[in-house]
Amino acid sequence: MDDLNFSSLSVNECKKHLNIEDDFKDDDDFIKICLKSAKRHIQDYTSLTIEELDKIPSINIALLMLTSDFYDCRSTDKKLSFALKSILDMNRLWL
Repeated sequence: MDDLNFSSLSVNECKKHLNIEDDFKDDDDFIKICLKSAKRHIQDYTSLTIEELDKIPSINIALLMLTSDFYDCRSTDKKLSFALKSILDMNRLWL
């Protein structure tokens, strides 16, 4: 996963992070939606471009955490975790 960046993180990496077996495909479409939504949220939150986000290794942790939150908490109204918010805030363009 060392050569992965924000734009190349995929459903397979998310499944590893979520401890979901590769051969379990039932949730792949939903994980893809969660991943896409997490990427958009991070872009909107930080005001950074994909190219800028690709240069920040820690953003992958935030992306996996947020994708995981979206996947795990489908029906709850949960705030961003402190760790996730900290990573995003460190890389946010404050306007």
